[in-house]
Amino acid sequence: MFTEKEILDQLDEPFLDLHAPSGPPWLVPPRARSQHTFMLDLEHGYFETAGSYIHLFADEERWAIVMEKTGYNNRSDYIESELVYFGNCVAQVGEYNMLMLPLIDTWLPDDLPSLASIGHFHYESVYQPEVPPSAQETYQRYMAMITSKNFMPLYTTGCIV
Repeated sequence: MFTEKEILDQLDEPFLDLHAPSGPPWLVPPRARSQHTFMLDLEHGYFETAGSYIHLFADEERWAIVMEKTGYNNRSDYIESELVYFGNCVAQVGEYNMLMLPLIDTWLPDDLPSLASIGHFHYESVYQPEVPPSAQETYQRYMAMITSKNFMPLYTTGCIV
């Protein structure tokens, strides 16, 4: 069993690492308890975002969130998809939790039910230290969906920034 607070705490970890007084996580090792190094960043200067989604998965004991960003990387001259994974059942993907993979479910259990694929959501900048994910209505609503075990599939498109 899991709670909204446990999920929101896990979403806050990389955000708090990013805004730690000692520097950003790519310069300073993350806190010992943090498993995650990245958050969904739709404002990256070298990445022109074409689409973004938040995918929610859950059953009675397990949960996962996959944040997806697709676009053009103007430094490498490639079209890329970035997937950021959170959850209590996500396979360890090495030191970082961000991968560029063609399939969302590559690192998730095959039998984990999908709750929603949401492409229309309010995005708050990861560069605002006063607004961690746990304080954002977007994430609070999605965590309520996961913990309520509402397995009604949902699919929306678009993104509000």
